[in-house]
Amino acid sequence: MKYFFICLLALLALLAFTSCKKDSDDQQKQKSFFRMKVDGVLKEYDSCWILSFQQAAGAQIYYQNNILCGRPGNYAGAAVNNIAPIKAATYLSTVKNTATGLPMAYLGAYRAPGSDDIYISYQAGWPLYDISITFTEYNSEYATGKFSGKLRLIGGSKVMEVTEGEFRALN
Repeated sequence: MKYFFICLLALLALLAFTSCKKDSDDQQKQKSFFRMKVDGVLKEYDSCWILSFQQAAGAQIYYQNNILCGRPGNYAGAAVNNIAPIKAATYLSTVKNTATGLPMAYLGAYRAPGSDDIYISYQAGWPLYDISITFTEYNSEYATGKFSGKLRLIGGSKVMEVTEGEFRALN
């Protein structure tokens, strides 16, 4: 009976530790982030969500996914639009969505902390900056990926290089 009791306690302890590990793994999977280097300086944001919708452009339907991260006054994001549903793939600004005429990939609304300056990668009349957004994983719970390109100051000519961009956003 003594050995049974010791074995039972050992089993319960093992289950408790295993359960804690699983909770930790599940919590880790739920974390969202958006990181990038802007002109070599690391910028990090949390609270990332994907806003997905379908919209009509004339007679054609297109799909839009916006990755929105951060908090008021300190935020960043990216967007992909395509005539087919968004999936794990690479989207480039040099490829236009045939329904909208817009680049398939763009970085948008990077607001420099402590500043009113807002940077985006595309606006009508600007040169087309190379943007690459790759969804490495895309499912009903979250999306992960990498991105790079250039951002330009709205109302100005300053251009900044974005490198080593990566994200995990919740659906």
